[in-house]
Amino acid sequence: MKTLKKTIKVKDEVEYMIQHLKIINAFLPNPLKSKELEVLSYLMAVPVQDDRYRFSTVSYKAIREKMGLTPSGLSNYLKDLKKKRMIVIDEEGYKRIPIQFYPNPTTQEYLIKIVIEDEKGV
Repeated sequence: MKTLKKTIKVKDEVEYMIQHLKIINAFLPNPLKSKELEVLSYLMAVPVQDDRYRFSTVSYKAIREKMGLTPSGLSNYLKDLKKKRMIVIDEEGYKRIPIQFYPNPTTQEYLIKIVIEDEKGV
């Protein structure tokens, strides 16, 4: 079989983050559910200079309105994202999304290789 390639075009940064997270979700030790993925995508797409402002009440309100969530509903998803280590508390006490989960700003490529191990584990 030839190498499979596909270009995914998206309309905005939120959709870009959603597609990125859908791809890396398969590699996460605790995969995200669809709403967790959507909440995280909105958080990642918040345009801020400093990551600590990503978790402001203004951001939360915008996310709740876009997703049609109640404050407690959003709070539950945020709690689940913390449990899955997609949101962490840094040494200064601020919530952050670990840098390794962010894609490049405008384009991201992925390479997935599947191999069958031989008897020696190679």
